[in-house]
Amino acid sequence: MSKEDAPRADSLLERLPLLAGLSAPARQAVLAHAQRRLVDRGAALYREGDPALAFHYLATGKIKRVVCSAEGAEKVIDLVLPGETIGLSEVFAASGFACRAEALEPSTVVEIGLPALEQAMARDPRLSRRIITVIANRNTGLVRDIAASHFHSACRRVLDYLRHLAESAAPAEPGGPASFVLPVRKHLLAAQLGLSPETLSRVFRDLSEVGLISVAGPRITLARDLDLHASVIGESRRRVLAGARSAGHAGR
Repeated sequence: MSKEDAPRADSLLERLPLLAGLSAPARQAVLAHAQRRLVDRGAALYREGDPALAFHYLATGKIKRVVCSAEGAEKVIDLVLPGETIGLSEVFAASGFACRAEALEPSTVVEIGLPALEQAMARDPRLSRRIITVIANRNTGLVRDIAASHFHSACRRVLDYLRHLAESAAPAEPGGPASFVLPVRKHLLAAQLGLSPETLSRVFRDLSEVGLISVAGPRITLARDLDLHASVIGESRRRVLAGARSAGHAGR
């Protein structure tokens, strides 16, 4: 992982929503100490237990955050895409990073140290409120992900994820279907959703068969009547289960 001088980070940080519209002194406090880093594919941005001295803004590339068991099993916590921050909540904790952040492809990040961040917060209180909002939204999302992995079906989890991606993809025509490219390979998507690759493939196949989505490689197109199709899928599965139960009772 290589470093470059702070002035090279200026144009990248222009895209960071946290800094948008802040006072000049607050922005200068951040820019004066920001460092641009290039992270090779497979390299760790940080590891579990490392001191959390800075957070990062992902400008280009993709990063996965994972935790590993003592036996080496890996659990993907989330996938970070360009425009998102990494490790913002950990810099305010005293326990260091709680996971490993690893580049899925060559990535560019901007590193912002805690002292610079605190100085900027003192100069413009709006930054503090924005940071609280980002951390709260991230934690709420993680809670929802945990709940979904325990209580939602595989189909529901995939639909919710695709709907989230569709929200940022403009339809080809007003009111038409949304089309987008999956940001990561399917095996990583399966890991994030708590599914096996085989289960994810089956769900994609089921959704395609009922016309809810069309799949062309990594490109997904969602049907316009998403909720209607979802209810049809749920009703079909309920009927199948009911039929199986009836057959079981009849055979006794």
